[in-house]
Amino acid sequence: MSWNTLEHPLDHGCPGTPPTWEQPTVEAARAHVQAWLNHVSDHLPGPMLDFALLVKEKLEPIIRYCRHPITNGKAEGINSLLMAIQRSARGFRSHASFRIAALFHCGGLDLYPANTNALVKA
Repeated sequence: MSWNTLEHPLDHGCPGTPPTWEQPTVEAARAHVQAWLNHVSDHLPGPMLDFALLVKEKLEPIIRYCRHPITNGKAEGINSLLMAIQRSARGFRSHASFRIAALFHCGGLDLYPANTNALVKA
């Protein structure tokens, strides 16, 4: 079974069915996931059944995403980068030093000074 089947569980006779998060209403999204859960529990034992049980357990956050498609992925990415900076330095002596390192690495600042010879007119 491919990931495409997870995105389009009702393709059996209905090609072009949009994935769960593109359903027109929250009720349609819930019915879409429930149809997939029924299909997996009836036809696919083993690891897919375990995955279906996990999806069933996390159904409300999935439906919440369908209602409000907002994630905290960018915040998690920035946090991961900051933690990597902190680990690489083995700790900072002050908050100001950590702030400077975070601004330097996350701000996309260039380490080398600008070429001032290009600005000087001969």
